[in-house]
Amino acid sequence: TFEVWADVARLYKLDPDWTAVSGYSMGGFGTFRMLARWPDLFARGMSTVGAPGSVSDQLVSLRNTPLMTWNSAGDELVNIRTSEQTVTDMTAAGIRFNHWLFPGADHLTLSTNDQYAPAAEFLGEHRVDRDPPHVSYVIDTGEDSSRAEVVADHAYWVSGLTLRDGRAVRGVFDVRSAGFGVGDPPVLDIETSQGTLEGGAHGPMPYQRRERRWGPAPPLARTDKLFVKAGNVRSATIDGTRARVGCAPKVYLAIDGPLSLRLTCADKVRSKPPRCTKRVSLTLPRVAARPNVAVTAGRDGKLLARATGKRVLRIAFRRPTRKAFTVEVAASSEGATPGVGLTIARRVGACRR
Repeated sequence: TFEVWADVARLYKLDPDWTAVSGYSMGGFGTFRMLARWPDLFARGMSTVGAPGSVSDQLVSLRNTPLMTWNSAGDELVNIRTSEQTVTDMTAAGIRFNHWLFPGADHLTLSTNDQYAPAAEFLGEHRVDRDPPHVSYVIDTGEDSSRAEVVADHAYWVSGLTLRDGRAVRGVFDVRSAGFGVGDPPVLDIETSQGTLEGGAHGPMPYQRRERRWGPAPPLARTDKLFVKAGNVRSATIDGTRARVGCAPKVYLAIDGPLSLRLTCADKVRSKPPRCTKRVSLTLPRVAARPNVAVTAGRDGKLLARATGKRVLRIAFRRPTRKAFTVEVAASSEGATPGVGLTIARRVGACRR
C-alpha cells in the first residue's frame, strides 16, 4: 500500500492533509489496520464488510480518526457475530463511529449494489489532524515486519516507542497536553436509528444505524503540562513544540514500570537573533512530585555542566558556539520505583555578536 501511494505521489501532485482510507472485505480489515497502526496519516476511515481482526485491541489508537462501518447481517464471511463484536470493541474503545447494518444483505450485496454516496459524504473534505491535544497509541510488535521495513512505533507528536517486556508484544502510551487549552470532549451515548440506502442497483436497502459522537471539547487554561499514562512502555519521545508545551513542561505520570521519557524542543523563533552571552541558562522540565536532584548538560558527547541539589530547576553552562546547537539535558529525580529517566534535546538558536 505504501509503495503504491509513493508511486502515485511521484506522478501526481497530492494533498497529504486530505487523505482517507477505505476498503471492501479484505480492504475493510485493512482500513482498521491502517488506522490503528498509522492514525496520523488519515482524516477518516470507511470499512465495508470488514472488521478489526488482529488490531481489535488497538482501537483506542483511533482517538482522532472517526470511522464509518457497513456490515451485512447475512454475511457468510464476516458473520453477524463478528460485526457485532466490532461494535462492542469500538464502544469499549470510546472512539467515534457510525455503524450501518444491512439486514437483507450478504457479503457481496453492497458491492453489486454499488452505492456509496453516504460514505463519500462521511469522508468528505475533512483534513488530517497532525497535532491533536490528546494522543492514544497501542504498540504491537507482533504486527510489525522488519523484513518489509514496516514498523509502527509513532503517532502524531509521539515517537520512539519501545516495549519494556518484548515478550508481551503489546504496550499502551497515552498523553494529553494542556498546551492546547482544551480538555477531552465528553463521549456521548450511542444513538440508534433506521434508514434506507437509495440509488443502488438493488433498489432501496434498509439498514440499522448505531452512531457514537463526542460533545464539544471544554476550554481550559493553557499550561505547560503533560499527562502521561503508559503500560509496558520502556521509552517514548515527545515533540514539545508540536505538543505546545515548550521546553520545560511539568509531567504527570501514571506508569507501571521504569520509563525513559525524552522531550525535543527548540527556542522560540525570534524576528532578530539575540545578542550573544557567555552563558546559557535553561529552565528544566520536571516530573510532578519528583524534583530533579541530579542534572547534566552535554553536546556531542562532551559534558557542558552538572548540577545537583534537592530541587534543581535550572542549569547553566558556557555557550560553546555562536551558531545554533542542540544540547542534551538528562535529569534524575528522586522517588520510589518505578523509576523515570527524563531527558531533553533542546535546540538553542544562533546569536549575533
